[in-house]
Amino acid sequence: MSFLNPTFLWALPLTALPVLIHLLNRQRYQRVDFAAMDFLLRARKKLRRRLLIEDLFLLALRTFAVLFFILALARPGNELAQTLTGRPARGVVLLLDSTMSMHHRHRGQSSFERGIQEGTSLLEGLEESQGDQAAFILAGDPISREAFGNPTKVLLSLAEQANPSFGETELAEAATWALRSAEALAAEGCEEVQISFLTDLQSSTWNLDDETRAAFLRLNESGFPLRIQDVGASKRENTAITRIEVEPGRVAPGEMAEVSVTVRHFSGDDTRTNASLKHVRGQLFLDNSPVADAELEIPWNGESSWVHTLTPAELGSRSLEFRLDSDALVPDDHRATILNVAPSPTVLILGETRSNAVQESLTRFLDFPAPAPLTIQQVSASALNPTSLARTELLILADPAQVTTRVQELIQKFVASGGGFLLALGSEAHAADCEELLSALGAPAIQIEEPQRYSNPSARLAIQNESWPPLSLFKDPRWKPLLTEIPVYSFRPLSLSAHPSASLIQAPLLLVRDSGENQQAKLSNAILTWQLDGGPIAVFSTPPLPDWNRFEEVPGGTLPFLFDLCSYLANGTSKSTQFDVGSPLQMVLPSPPVDLQLENPIGERLRPQSEAEPYGARFVQPLLTAASLPGVWTSSAQTVRSDGNTLQHHQKFSVVVPESESKLAPVPRSLLEDILPNPESSLIQSNAFNKEIEPSSSEDAAPLLFLIVVLLLGTETLLAAFLDRRRG
Repeated sequence: MSFLNPTFLWALPLTALPVLIHLLNRQRYQRVDFAAMDFLLRARKKLRRRLLIEDLFLLALRTFAVLFFILALARPGNELAQTLTGRPARGVVLLLDSTMSMHHRHRGQSSFERGIQEGTSLLEGLEESQGDQAAFILAGDPISREAFGNPTKVLLSLAEQANPSFGETELAEAATWALRSAEALAAEGCEEVQISFLTDLQSSTWNLDDETRAAFLRLNESGFPLRIQDVGASKRENTAITRIEVEPGRVAPGEMAEVSVTVRHFSGDDTRTNASLKHVRGQLFLDNSPVADAELEIPWNGESSWVHTLTPAELGSRSLEFRLDSDALVPDDHRATILNVAPSPTVLILGETRSNAVQESLTRFLDFPAPAPLTIQQVSASALNPTSLARTELLILADPAQVTTRVQELIQKFVASGGGFLLALGSEAHAADCEELLSALGAPAIQIEEPQRYSNPSARLAIQNESWPPLSLFKDPRWKPLLTEIPVYSFRPLSLSAHPSASLIQAPLLLVRDSGENQQAKLSNAILTWQLDGGPIAVFSTPPLPDWNRFEEVPGGTLPFLFDLCSYLANGTSKSTQFDVGSPLQMVLPSPPVDLQLENPIGERLRPQSEAEPYGARFVQPLLTAASLPGVWTSSAQTVRSDGNTLQHHQKFSVVVPESESKLAPVPRSLLEDILPNPESSLIQSNAFNKEIEPSSSEDAAPLLFLIVVLLLGTETLLAAFLDRRRG
């Protein structure tokens, strides 16, 4: 039982005062015997039992009046009133925010711990003997109902919660879970069901989109009272690492890679401005070994970037992690990414046994002695086999005069397993063969026409999509003319029969002609790219041929573009290694593994049990349905080759927390009022428990106790007067 003024309880011994007065009154008269005493004693014996009962009843009335007066001054909670008057069975649906922002600590306690503390107080007020029941829902990623039914068991489940999750949550889904649990408690016999949401009211969680508003509207229409309590801190300042990237993501040993880190300061109050800078220190780690220190100055509610160059020598999947000096919200003070250090991508140029001008030109442009960014190999179409493709990351089909069914099937399996593919069109390519091959690879209705020739005026390239990765160099105006102002005399027009989806196919380069008065006319697409379930695919209609263009006459004209194009397509075989918290993890292997192991960021080792699934010519091995911890995960697998030898495979993944959870600013109260039927009674904003929240008068049993005191004193007065008159 709780009391609002417990200091008055020291007066409880005063309840013995009426008894003491009664005993003292009996002792103040002296006993004197006289002759007629015998007659009086005989008469009193007949009335003694009745008088004793009357006196004890008066004494009880006076004693209870004093007791209830003292309890009323102490102001007990409404559980006492309910004990005295009786009450219906109650139900509590406890919804606890378990998003990453609930890790934030203030005054030695996290928002999550404050939520557990408040939830414990709510559940302790339930009594199984009265038919009370409860439900406990953890609103994290995923949302789960941890316990239902017996309030004692629900309380134990709440006490077992150690930390919140590291991701976000779907507020609309959480509200739906709460409504279903409330309906289930009502069906179990609870006449009064209340939904209590303990949360830090972070603006990113309470974004109140249309789906969320609809979910709360259904909750309001259900009639169940909703109580939202803010357990967040009053001071919500936070500094977080919002981005870490390495470019390029794959390098050869000894090549340079640039690591860029962005650190942002969140004040929790968008309206506050401060010209001062926040100074923070950080460290960059390569495979858990420190490689660089950083000093950053961050503007208030702003961000700062830091760049460092690495030249790793050791092969393998390398982890890069940047760590800040920890503040009140620790999970976003470290962030990781993966750098793959591997030999140069192997590019296999496939041509005919006869002389092939496109094949010779591409080989001359791309084949450089070591250390070169690409390793170039050549093979004829008739000699293509799965073994050569297994060691290849990009296949270039140069001006194919005819594509046999066997070659088409090999290319299809190669691309389905994640390999990159480039179709370089020359004058000898048969349009029908190319269209059949591209259709088998999933091309969305691409048409390849016969070569077109323009001598005066010639065509030239124009950049349509500057964000396309292979064009990064030519965004610079100093380099752009080397790609876009070189004359093109002949090409194979590429067209689309329908407007493509932006996510399905891209046309980053166009062929244009000057049509007078500085006007340009589009002739066709120069390159088309797309990627479905397999590797990236591109069709290039202007390869560097002397009869087609002047690329070879301009030093460096297309050399950077061709290298970047091939690197982009070759690295398409490398799946993403950075995932959000809650994402599944998997790795691609040449065959099903005979041994598999996964290590999480805190060093625990797991053994995935899921079976590998075919993925083109390779296999996808599921590792984890949802990565719950941020940091670097490491997978190790062992496969067996056809010759009986074993291969070791190691891959690292970085799991990162959502940037939105780093901004701790609470949602404006005005937005919450739109979804709450009665904001004044539903919303409790406690400002992180800086002061205790006083319960409302409906939770105070003092008025009832004062009424009982008045009734006791009134009854005692009337009864005493009646007895005095009767006794004379």
